[in-house]
Amino acid sequence: MRWLAVLVACLAAAFARPAPATPPPPPTPTPTQQQPFAYAEHLGSKAPYPADAVAGGLPAVPSSCTLAQLHLVARHGTRFPTGSRIKTMKRFVAMLRARGDQVSHPTFKNLSVPYDDALGGELAQQGLADMARMAVRAKRAYGPSGLLSDPALVLVQATNVTRARLSAMAFTGELFNLSKVDLLVDESKDADLRPHRSCSAFGKHSNLQGGIWRKARFAKIAARLSSLIGLTSPPSLKVKDVTTLFDICAAATTLDGDTAICREFVNDEFEMFEIGEDLDKYDEFGPRTPYSSAMMCSLLTGVTQQMRQVGAMESAADQETPRAKAFLRFGHAETLLPLVTALDLFDEPFGLNATDSDTKLAKRKYIASKIVPFAANIWLEVYSCGLNSPTDPGPPAGISSHAQTTTMLRAVVNGKVAKMPGCSDQLPADGHAQHKKAHLCSLDRFEAMLHKDIGCNFDKVCNNTDTTLGSWNDFGRSLHAHRVAAKPPLLVLENEPQMVDVLQ
Repeated sequence: MRWLAVLVACLAAAFARPAPATPPPPPTPTPTQQQPFAYAEHLGSKAPYPADAVAGGLPAVPSSCTLAQLHLVARHGTRFPTGSRIKTMKRFVAMLRARGDQVSHPTFKNLSVPYDDALGGELAQQGLADMARMAVRAKRAYGPSGLLSDPALVLVQATNVTRARLSAMAFTGELFNLSKVDLLVDESKDADLRPHRSCSAFGKHSNLQGGIWRKARFAKIAARLSSLIGLTSPPSLKVKDVTTLFDICAAATTLDGDTAICREFVNDEFEMFEIGEDLDKYDEFGPRTPYSSAMMCSLLTGVTQQMRQVGAMESAADQETPRAKAFLRFGHAETLLPLVTALDLFDEPFGLNATDSDTKLAKRKYIASKIVPFAANIWLEVYSCGLNSPTDPGPPAGISSHAQTTTMLRAVVNGKVAKMPGCSDQLPADGHAQHKKAHLCSLDRFEAMLHKDIGCNFDKVCNNTDTTLGSWNDFGRSLHAHRVAAKPPLLVLENEPQMVDVLQ
């Protein structure tokens, strides 16, 4: 654990901030707040990794199946609010202080935002711990397979953003006792892990359903909080101020474990905030957005090409330099959300809209706090399944095989197997019951499900004028041709000229 102590010390020195003030005593709960409420579970994409995500085991795979390859796409660990949000929160606190004696409620009178502007968007020490714990879970789940035991057989890729790079280092430091990142690409060119920045067609969204929802619902919350705070004379709080208070609550809860501000909201109001964020994320990255799943075409092209290596015949020379067995990728919420859409996970058949009934919204599956909390992770487990077992007499109909084996896979999202409606629950009627029970999907069917999102021209889809770097083009093909690194790093790329030099 020496690597973790070093990283923590470096972060502490670089981003030192004063200790938060002792929170005021909790207020007397309102009638609707008498029941305990798990605030941390309703913070949308600002939520900490859920404790229940690590409970229990996964459905067993058939005994004839051997784990042959692993793919991880993970979000970075807990970070500080962005610089612009920190400034907005501080302006709100300054406004309260300027109102002086009008602010009578102790929680709001003592409100502070103890984050230096320089911390904006940076990984917190909690984020390092998030990634170390993720690595511990990975060793527990996949250690016996041996796929994560040799650093030379694990390719590590991260966006060239500090919080993602440090997250990768923290994860691999715990996993191997050696921090490594093999591949970095400038975020404006990163077609694999930063597509919302490298895809010109994916512009800034406006008139999101979440904004419509907040405009309709938050005015009453603003009026109630104005009265609670003691702001009896104009101006009272606005809808945007309610959002800012929720942001202060989320940061205090996630970074400091302080729920004082959160407790000033009625539970129903808290759930309204969560719905608003879910509507935003669904509008930006859900199937309603034309470019959402298409943005994953570069990453998924690389993933499926690497999966095709499982069971493929190799020459004697190839066997002397074995291929990587695991591919670990570290990005952002904006990396995982379009991947979720492409894989048809957490689908809402009738969409999500601000005008939907409360009953429908309460039953939604698309919940950001469960899909992309800090340190969210999607594992794609790839299995080589034998065909000669008494319990597995042959491949399901329509499934190809290599040398008496077939390649199967499944998705595990935040520690739980996730059904891919177009894949794992659509095996032929004569498919193996064991495969269905384990939610395994054939690679053939997986590729058929993704046929629109693999083998694409990313720059053409995105109307890009500058060439990006990713699994979809010559850069990716060159990368996949590399088998293992003699020593890390395999490639460290920050711009195209350096990429050309390395590959030459």
